[in-house]
Amino acid sequence: MIAVCTLTYYVATTLDGFIAGPDGSDPSAPDGFFTVTPDYLEHIVAHYPETLPAHARAALGAVS
Repeated sequence: MIAVCTLTYYVATTLDGFIAGPDGSDPSAPDGFFTVTPDYLEHIVAHYPETLPAHARAALGAVS
């Protein structure tokens, strides 16, 4: 039997469906409008640790 992995892909959009700022900039940049807040990061680490790179899981104390 061949094992099949599940791929989880996150895409953030605004209500009007755009994935970039009005000027084409990265909205997840530190000054963007899709910032990664501590509570969001805590949720990702607790519920979806497999979506983080291995070195980030180790640094954040996530169990793989």
